[in-house]
Amino acid sequence: MKESTIPPFWRFTMGLMMGSLLVVSAGSFIVAVRHPAKVVDPHYYSHGLEYGREGGEARWLLDAVVTPDALEIRVTDEADAPVTGGVVACQVADAGAVTFTEKSPGVYSAPKALLPTGEVRAVVRFTKGKEHSTRRMVLIP
Repeated sequence: MKESTIPPFWRFTMGLMMGSLLVVSAGSFIVAVRHPAKVVDPHYYSHGLEYGREGGEARWLLDAVVTPDALEIRVTDEADAPVTGGVVACQVADAGAVTFTEKSPGVYSAPKALLPTGEVRAVVRFTKGKEHSTRRMVLIP
């Protein structure tokens, strides 16, 4: 049998480094699961691809854009075409309801002054006829 040419010090050092890597990786994973970032809803990972869809049969996509003057909600269908003629209702935590008007096809706007400052948690609901789509959002103006 051939003797190892690697000194014991280096074997110990490599083992220590690999052990440290495993401990730090496990710790990072535990922290990520127990304390998600503020911009990630705690229920995000449990819903998978269905996150943000609550009950409605419609498969409309709701995206928020915060501009310097307004909060805009863009509503599109699965083909990425704008959805017009609906009503956007937004329930903002600690601020109540916010009213939106259709600014352009599929783009609904509300003045930014109606939103509280800092991180804003909201539930946005788009309704058109008997169909609706709902999404929870965290907005950081």
